[in-house]
Amino acid sequence: MVDKELHKVMEHIDNLTEADAEKLTEELKQTRERDIERDLRNDCWENILKKDEDHASERLVEFIEAKHFIYTTRDDIKAEIWIYSDGIYKPNGESFIKEVVRKILLHAYTPQRANKIIAKIEADTYIDTDEFFGKSYLNEICVQNGILNLETRKLSPFTPKKIFFNKLPVTYNRDAVCKNIDRFFGGVLKDESDKMVLFELAGFCLYKDYFIEKAFMFIGDGRNGKSKTLSLFKNFLGVENTCAVRLSQMEPQSSAPCELHNRLVNLAGDLSNTSLKDTGMFKELVARDQVQVKRKYLRELKFTNYAKMI
Repeated sequence: MVDKELHKVMEHIDNLTEADAEKLTEELKQTRERDIERDLRNDCWENILKKDEDHASERLVEFIEAKHFIYTTRDDIKAEIWIYSDGIYKPNGESFIKEVVRKILLHAYTPQRANKIIAKIEADTYIDTDEFFGKSYLNEICVQNGILNLETRKLSPFTPKKIFFNKLPVTYNRDAVCKNIDRFFGGVLKDESDKMVLFELAGFCLYKDYFIEKAFMFIGDGRNGKSKTLSLFKNFLGVENTCAVRLSQMEPQSSAPCELHNRLVNLAGDLSNTSLKDTGMFKELVARDQVQVKRKYLRELKFTNYAKMI
């Protein structure tokens, strides 16, 4: 079917505009994918009817692993499946695999079959936790149009070979300016020269390294722009790259500090009246020390924090 459509396209290729050619190429790609999925579905159904569940599951495992880049952090308590999507790795691999299996098997889908495939993919893709989380690429960050080198300000294409967890919801434009933000900062800051401090703070948040070992605090009376400034940071960096762990939660026995892992910034809106009984954890998080934090239903996690404290 694809070959016939391709032959028709080739007959009229010289008359196609670039946009039409791209559209047809995408349509052919989707058609080929549907054909592959149909053939895989028929093969799996046939093997299930023959009571050859192992062969059916192996075919699905091969299909998923060939199309997607997957890592599973090695842990005997609870492994996490990370899958590459749009330039970064996300910890939703298990639900993604179930979705693919359901799409292929249709009425033959069962939770047991999906779990069997998940278990096989886990075993195929194990990686040590320290190795997986240890590749930070300190001077690079993903944006909507590629990987931005913060030192050279040059973009490079996305690649699954580089493990990133953060992606900004912005398209990088070296020449872009925003007069509205400049005007807003000028209106909420007491000193005009402090505008550059906020711009530098936003830039500091892009680095996956806490090389300025300081926390930052916005002060002032009510309705003076503090909350809007925090919202601006959140929108720039992306909600998924921020967290809101209160100062009073940064204690060794709390599981809240694990939220800082792989986040760019911690935006705590207001200081609570609850006192911080132990400042050790907070100091370690700001000072680039390795911390060990508790996680619910998971093994304790060791990491070096780079989420800036605001």
